[in-house]
Amino acid sequence: MVSDFARINEALLDTWYTGVYTLLFACCVYVLRRNRQSTILLVAAATMFAIATADIALTLYILFRYVLRSQWAPTNIVYPKYIFFVTNK
Repeated sequence: MVSDFARINEALLDTWYTGVYTLLFACCVYVLRRNRQSTILLVAAATMFAIATADIALTLYILFRYVLRSQWAPTNIVYPKYIFFVTNK
């Protein structure tokens, strides 16, 4: 069983990674917008960023709604997080 402390650390680290990913995405958009032939790459990068944003939003929702209240999150809420993780990694 994972402790609440570990889940909070996971969420904080995930948030930090998302901040780094946001900066990388901004640089990616800047470079790909300059090269007009890279439309497919830009769409793929935007799709990956949208999935990562949904993943962190769900992580923070689970953290504030369930973990900090020492409750178990229902499976129907946790399951999409695994799908986001697998599709984006």
